[in-house]
Amino acid sequence: MTDDPKYEAFRNRADGIRNNILSVAVIIGGAWAIFQFGVVQWPETRKALFAQAEVNVKVDAKEERIADAQSYIAGRVELSNIGTRNVFLDYSSGRLLVQRLVGADGGIPRWAEDQTPPLEWASRVLRSGEIDTLTFVVPVSAQGLYRVAFQVPLPLPELEEHNRVASEFAKAPQQSKQIFWQGSAIVNIHGSAKSTASTPEKPSTTRRERPMR
Repeated sequence: MTDDPKYEAFRNRADGIRNNILSVAVIIGGAWAIFQFGVVQWPETRKALFAQAEVNVKVDAKEERIADAQSYIAGRVELSNIGTRNVFLDYSSGRLLVQRLVGADGGIPRWAEDQTPPLEWASRVLRSGEIDTLTFVVPVSAQGLYRVAFQVPLPLPELEEHNRVASEFAKAPQQSKQIFWQGSAIVNIHGSAKSTASTPEKPSTTRRERPMR
């Protein structure tokens, strides 16, 4: 080592410059990490943390006639959780709608007033990958084409997330009060075709059947 004052001054100056460079590098690195997480990665992370539930609703229905010539629409609703997390389904706030075709205006079907049979289903948590099956029987008096639809509302967390995403895209607050998962089917009553065309949509006597495992 040397006691040269000029050398000591140079070394102190060099150490100070090195420390300053290291401090700037740490600050820049921290800022870059914050940018990457906050701007680039966080939206994807948030999406992964709250991936909206996905429920597929399928309705199958057909005409059934018994000895007294009374016609019924009998069928089932199949609800499949095709998402990655569990979801609460409040069946008691859902609706089973039965509508008869009464005409068409410009190719757009016109349906008679809804029949809404009371539901005996309550609620349940549908786990990811799970299927729940609900059965129904509804009496009908007139022949013709009927649409049978089942609707179950999105739970509050799903509705809030839907409104948040919709607000981001619309760049204005969006506050839908109720949205449904639903599916529907068409039934020909007193016609030659008694099968249905079941159409899932991206929500009497009733009972629940458990799917076979």
